[in-house]
Amino acid sequence: MSPKRFDYNGHLGAWWRKRAADPAHIAAYRNIARYLHDSVSRPPRLIIDYACGMGDILIRLAWRFPTSNLLGLDGSRPLLDLAQRRLARKGEGDQRRIRLIETVLPNFSLLKSAADLVVYAFPNMQWPHPAKSLKQLEAFLSLTDLAAAGILAEMSDQGSEMEDESAAAIRHRLVLGRLISLNMRSMLRAGGLCVRIEYGRARRKELDPVDLMQVAYEEGSLENMPRGRKPHQWFRVLASSHFRSGVMEDVYQQSRDPGDHGGGYLITVLRAI
Repeated sequence: MSPKRFDYNGHLGAWWRKRAADPAHIAAYRNIARYLHDSVSRPPRLIIDYACGMGDILIRLAWRFPTSNLLGLDGSRPLLDLAQRRLARKGEGDQRRIRLIETVLPNFSLLKSAADLVVYAFPNMQWPHPAKSLKQLEAFLSLTDLAAAGILAEMSDQGSEMEDESAAAIRHRLVLGRLISLNMRSMLRAGGLCVRIEYGRARRKELDPVDLMQVAYEEGSLENMPRGRKPHQWFRVLASSHFRSGVMEDVYQQSRDPGDHGGGYLITVLRAI
């Protein structure tokens, strides 16, 4: 069966459209938009929804921030078409304030230091290119950053939730996640906020130490790690909140791990440094 069927232009996109429309996700989007509104001291001039999909959060943020400009980035044409049709039902004012761009992410050629707020919600990024292409993007990371990914992958055998993954697969996931975070940091002005909404079984402070280091490495907030390989720090964590929610079923449908029936999602607010 063609891999194309399983990216966000095919099977995976159809699956996500169905999942994102259920009551658990709709309630989560409302709560996330409210949380974001309460987390900023003044309206952002530009908000970027990174991997915006069908625009569920983008549209709600447009209502919460009526004076802000908003930009949605995504690599799926079908999902962006749905977002565009939803925007067409809004008033002309909202349509003028919101732009959508189809692009494979990460994309380091877009919007240098332009945004006050970048939102990254329920990431399930699928790298659509061969491993060689990702290897080329690794040039954006330092040798220390890459070495830290290898160390963290090796440490997973000593306590990570992802112990069923090979060290190579874990390193690939960590590097891709870190490149995404670096891309978001490049789009933010200094002092801007990055808000990540991610599936989570428990609160951040309850994570296994190795898992927490992996999370912090990916998001660019890791301050210290063993063996003296301290990666570059791009963000500082300001707040983290956990919400019980049925959205965690998204993870179970892919993992079939009974532990993924429970939990919910984490909202983490990071400041660009």
